[in-house]
Order: sequence, then C-alpha cells, then structure tokens
Amino acid sequence: MQRFVEGATTNRAYIQEYPYVGRFWRRHRDRALVALYTMTWNFYDDFEEHTLEGKFALPDEGLQLAARCLLFLATTLEYEWRTTSFNRIDWRERIPFLRRAPETDHATRLERFLREPEGNAAVWPFYRESDYREAIEQFSEGSATIL
Repeated sequence: MQRFVEGATTNRAYIQEYPYVGRFWRRHRDRALVALYTMTWNFYDDFEEHTLEGKFALPDEGLQLAARCLLFLATTLEYEWRTTSFNRIDWRERIPFLRRAPETDHATRLERFLREPEGNAAVWPFYRESDYREAIEQFSEGSATIL
C-alpha cells in the first residue's frame, strides 16, 4: 500500500501485490486486510492504469486516511469495527453524468458506513483515538517511516 500511495506503483500492480483476500473476501480471516482493501478501492480508477499522481492524486484527506491505514498495519492492534466492506457504490459518486450532489469525501463515506457510537470514525481504521495517538507516539520514536 505504501508504494501505491507514494506513486511508486500503479493501481493494477497494487491490486496484484495486495495480500490475496480471495473470492470470498467477506469471510476472510483477517478483517483488517479486507477493510483496508475495500476502502483503498475508492482511491483508484478501475478502468485506467495509473499511479496516484496528477489527476489521480489523493486529496489531503485521502493521504491522511492512507497514512492512518499504513500506521494501523504497523501495529499489533486488532481491527475492531463491525464494518469491513467499503466498496458499496452510490453510482452517482462514480459516474459523472449521474451525479446529483458533490462527490462524497472519505470522511463522509466513513461516517456513512461506521455507525458505531463507541468508535471514532475520524481515526479509522483505529477504533479509539487513544490507540491512534499511542501508535503515532510509538512510531515517531522508532525508525519506521509511515508515509
């Protein structure tokens, strides 16, 4: 994922490199891999091979989301959200001539899917802000680079 977000690989290479979640991905044993796979599906165009540069570059909020995903993968935390599927499509968002409203940003998409009052959607895929802050602290002291 980091190579894709940095623009070092294309969307198609990213799909090939991603740990295989299989045809029955909804039942995959690693819920975090499934959740991140379905969320990052929203980062790219299925029809055209590209890197995340130029017209396909992620907006700042997308980069922040990607950084949280990479940070989460570097921890030993379990994925606690009930929701693992983020690729249910509102076609008005994906096909320009069907749009009736502005394209939904990542934060709004997360809030729509994550209706768990005890979790904090602003720090997804982390469940609690305290876990997110601890991970930031842990990796800011170490040598690992996340984005």
